[in-house]
Amino acid sequence: MRYNKIEENIGDIEPVVEIAPYNTGYNVSLHRDMQNRELIFEYPTVYLIYDKLGSGRSSNDPKFKVYVGETNDISRRTRQHLKDTGKSRMDWKALNESHNSQMIVIGDYYFNKSLTLDIENKLMMYLLSAESVTQLNNRRSNPQRKYFMSDQFENVLEGVWQTLRKKRPEIFPEKSEIENSAVFKASPFHSLNAEHKVNP
Repeated sequence: MRYNKIEENIGDIEPVVEIAPYNTGYNVSLHRDMQNRELIFEYPTVYLIYDKLGSGRSSNDPKFKVYVGETNDISRRTRQHLKDTGKSRMDWKALNESHNSQMIVIGDYYFNKSLTLDIENKLMMYLLSAESVTQLNNRRSNPQRKYFMSDQFENVLEGVWQTLRKKRPEIFPEKSEIENSAVFKASPFHSLNAEHKVNP
């Protein structure tokens, strides 16, 4: 069962992961699955925008640049990225002008604002250590304190990561592979999170 402290009838609900082209047609793509529409458009979401940079040593070793974010309104936030951000930041300009950029939107019945901020933070920590990700455009750390569902954070994260891995294994490797890497263990996010827990 996904959340052992939650009632059994909702314990097996998995996160929704929708993938759409990152362009002005994103909304149409995300509207296609009406069953998931509420989670994507009415709940807080975590999202990633990514583009393939090329391959590493072989064609089976693709490299990506990735942006990780969270929002209460995915439609408004994506419009902001497409219209505004590219004018002032070169990394966004490249994402906006690429014909291959994709966006991944993650919805979950258990998401709330604090939980999505923590999911965003943890995804950045993991992706900074993923060999396939050579550029991470958002590196802010915004760890949260106690909140509703904070005791279930690791379970929620596990469901999110495994669902992302099923959809895009070339970006999301096994968590254990990342956790055992020297880069992950030396990540500045660890010290930032520890400092946040000690200092108000």
